[in-house]
Amino acid sequence: MALLPEEDIIIEEVEQIEEEQTLSKLGKVFLFDFKKNKYVIKDGKLVECTERQALEQWIHWILLTYKDKYNVYKGTDFYCNIEDLAGKKRNAFILSELQREVEEAVIKHRYVDHIENFVTTQEKSILNVSFDVVTKDNEVINISA
Repeated sequence: MALLPEEDIIIEEVEQIEEEQTLSKLGKVFLFDFKKNKYVIKDGKLVECTERQALEQWIHWILLTYKDKYNVYKGTDFYCNIEDLAGKKRNAFILSELQREVEEAVIKHRYVDHIENFVTTQEKSILNVSFDVVTKDNEVINISA
């Protein structure tokens, strides 16, 4: 019988505590309709999001936010600089840079582990991206923006 606990047990406990802290609840988030460009109201009250809807909404917001464009986000890490790439002719470099920018922005969220299946389409000046977000609890969320 050892006087001190074995190292493996301590490491597992620390990893479990870190994971629990990482995946704590988001708090109240209200549903936003991106097509109508306004918050969803039902019976005179804002509609609250589920955790999944809140994550999807956060991803849409960060993809629409250019660094230092809005005063509320100046000096924060909440941005995705894809605006410069949208009008460019799509070549391997631009597509690679676009994917890098999107991935760097999306993995800032504490629930997101990584993205996969990244696809882009461009119609005139409108750039559309779609990809799968894999959360830290291995849930896959399809994003089209």
